[in-house]
Amino acid sequence: MANKIAIITDTGADMIDELEKIGVDYVSLYITFDGNNYIKQIKDVSVEEFYNKLENATFYPKTSLPSVMDFVDTFNKHIDNGEEVLYLALNSKFSGTYQAALSAKDLILEENKDAKITVIDTLNCTYMQYVLAKTAKELADNGKSMDEIVDVMNKMIPTDRVIMTVDSLDNLNKSGRVSNASAFLGGLLGIKPILDFQDGVLQPTGKVKGLNKAFRTIIEEYKEFLGDNASDYDFAIVHGNHLDEAKEFGDEVKTELGIDKLDYCNLGVCIGLHAGPTLTGIACIKVRNL
Repeated sequence: MANKIAIITDTGADMIDELEKIGVDYVSLYITFDGNNYIKQIKDVSVEEFYNKLENATFYPKTSLPSVMDFVDTFNKHIDNGEEVLYLALNSKFSGTYQAALSAKDLILEENKDAKITVIDTLNCTYMQYVLAKTAKELADNGKSMDEIVDVMNKMIPTDRVIMTVDSLDNLNKSGRVSNASAFLGGLLGIKPILDFQDGVLQPTGKVKGLNKAFRTIIEEYKEFLGDNASDYDFAIVHGNHLDEAKEFGDEVKTELGIDKLDYCNLGVCIGLHAGPTLTGIACIKVRNL
């Protein structure tokens, strides 16, 4: 009989409540709002509380990765229960969580050479990381082996895409992503950036005048990206704590892309800290016909 496999991720996946419902465990990244006291994301401060604090912060928040011992404790909890461990890490280009998990794996194997731990750099975050963890859990529950699950993860990871915009450049300015002059002129002229996350990298790809034009641009870029293959993907509207407006955009996206279902993902600290609460976009990752 195959060993049971524990699926673990981190708070970079954002939709942690949904993952907990199906039995996915997680490790928390940390955040500080005063430069001294670091608290655990999700466990100590919800996404909604994060945005409230961000809006009123006099000190711009900073994040910190989990400690190696955070990973050791979480991994050992499952190993002691007779489980193999699969950890799906936040994009290593964003955070040191992946390397910390590898260090934890090495420490555990020094003491317990029979422990079975697999660590994957998802090169993703937010909704796509959530879908990877959810899919891995479904495969594990259906009796798939570690090798089989890892094979599916490796096929899914390069298929991610997020295209988004922000209505305000304030947070991109505060986090050092745009200059004071660009933020001022952008606000004055109504300029909205188009931000594209693909292959593990977030980069600006254009700018348009007005939020409606930005939404139109995002949809058109997705049509070109997807072609006739939209049914192979899972989708979400990603947003910075403004669900009502996100749902309005979602209705338009479903009609334009010809999809019946999409999720709504309230972006957490990983992207929300830099882009702020006015961010809206479309995220997807391929889950069928891999």
